[in-house]
Amino acid sequence: MDSILNILTLALSGAGGLCGVLLGIAIVQIPDTALPALPVELAWDYIVAAFIVSLLIGMAAGVAPAMKAARLEPLKALRAE
Repeated sequence: MDSILNILTLALSGAGGLCGVLLGIAIVQIPDTALPALPVELAWDYIVAAFIVSLLIGMAAGVAPAMKAARLEPLKALRAE
């Protein structure tokens, strides 16, 4: 069960990272198309780094609450809601 949640967390953070990368590429292309005299280059190493960082942040955001919840006793956790 734990690995399924990790895979889901990776999939969701990967989808968010991919959307962010695609949006960033689209935003960079706007000045390149509108102002041809302005040279615009995409650095692929930064794009890959941004995607990896989004995966790491997504894993931290998914695993940290799960670890905290796993330490709680079930009856106390249900009463808190």
